[in-house]
Amino acid sequence: MFDLNDFLKNLEIFVNTDSNSYDPVGLNNCVGFLAGLAKERGLFVKRHHFNDSTGDYLEISNKENPERYDVIMMGHIDTVQPVDYSKTYPYHEEGELIHGPGISDMKTSTLGTLYIMQELSQAANDKLSIGILMNTDEELSSKYSEPLTKELCKKIDLALIMEGGTNDGKLSTMRKGSGNYKVTFHGRACHAGQILVQPNANALVEMGRWAYELYKFNNKETGFSVNSGMARSGHASNVVPDTAELHINIRVTDKEQRVFFENKMKELAYHPYVEGVTVEIETEAVKDPMLPNEKTEKYLKIMEKSCASLGLEMKINEMKGGCSDGNITANEGVPTLDHVGTKGSGGHKRIEYTYKNEIEFYIKRIVNFLETLAKEI
Repeated sequence: MFDLNDFLKNLEIFVNTDSNSYDPVGLNNCVGFLAGLAKERGLFVKRHHFNDSTGDYLEISNKENPERYDVIMMGHIDTVQPVDYSKTYPYHEEGELIHGPGISDMKTSTLGTLYIMQELSQAANDKLSIGILMNTDEELSSKYSEPLTKELCKKIDLALIMEGGTNDGKLSTMRKGSGNYKVTFHGRACHAGQILVQPNANALVEMGRWAYELYKFNNKETGFSVNSGMARSGHASNVVPDTAELHINIRVTDKEQRVFFENKMKELAYHPYVEGVTVEIETEAVKDPMLPNEKTEKYLKIMEKSCASLGLEMKINEMKGGCSDGNITANEGVPTLDHVGTKGSGGHKRIEYTYKNEIEFYIKRIVNFLETLAKEI
């Protein structure tokens, strides 16, 4: 039987262990903690190390060295909060809400996968080959772990992405794609008092022109959005800046929008407004949209049957603007159901919370789906 007090005890440890995406020490402390809990439950654990800048990748399974997975549950360990954030905003309970860094996005749901496995019947456990994948760089667009996830997708039949849900039967089969770009502008410095008489090329002015021109591409009708989110340039007001750096994020509803945008950036680079400025474009991370495929309907029918047995009506969310690892699995051809995690909100904010009284139902809901899946496949 599910023990909420035991879950909350482990959740407090997990949440109060800071795990910023660029903190390999804190991340691997969490990885070790979760690996230990998995082994206590008789699960098989593999740790994959792929980059010293972040933590290890956990592959957990109910069978030793499985050739295929009937289903995987995927979550992430990393958070956006800085190291030592939990010292000023630790795990704490306020009525039905539990607060803490990463508690909604997505430590509660990630920890919950281990309890889901614990609650599964022996019959379902015998029938299904189940995997749990936990990475440590999802908040960085999974830029280090994506190759391993893609490799594992070759043996996965269904992916459940345990990002926060609503516990009312709603889930997602579609997410927008995204692109992160760094654009560097190279100009020519000059004393501000000599602008009119000496050669110069203001990299900051060219960067400003880009921010203005790219802003025009935002379009509610097509769902395309672009955000110039971070900029750097200059060191003194009396010096023409010879370098500038602009970080851009886009959200797209189809791959063609991303290709169109990348071509437009190239056009801007080829025709600078400020004579003498050259432009360098670097693609930092790209995720194409998460979309259903011809196999998705099969699993939606099983989910619908599972929801009905709990008195829920399965509903599909509209396309979401945020990305997840579901963008990776779906683009590798794996039927993907997202937002199946526990109810919570405030991700990336100091108010971040989850609902204590709904955790048990989250566990029950996913266990029920896996039990139904075991009977249907």
